[in-house]
Amino acid sequence: PGGRVLKGKEALRAHFSDKSTAHREARYSEAAIHRSGEKLFGTFRVTGVDHAGRKFDRYGIDLYEVKEGKIALKDSYLKVD
Repeated sequence: PGGRVLKGKEALRAHFSDKSTAHREARYSEAAIHRSGEKLFGTFRVTGVDHAGRKFDRYGIDLYEVKEGKIALKDSYLKVD
């Protein structure tokens, strides 16, 4: 599928250090975690103001796979316009 894939700590640090595309404000709410065996998923709502000053209201989901007690995989999806 389309979308940007970030792998590793350095890639995550570089992505989140770029403040030019960061949200000016972001507030997370309605968070819930669900588990089924070694798989977990979390749902959430995020509202705020984007880097261009536009308000947004979105829903997202994080999918996790746990192996030997550690997170082995995390995928994040965010509903966009």
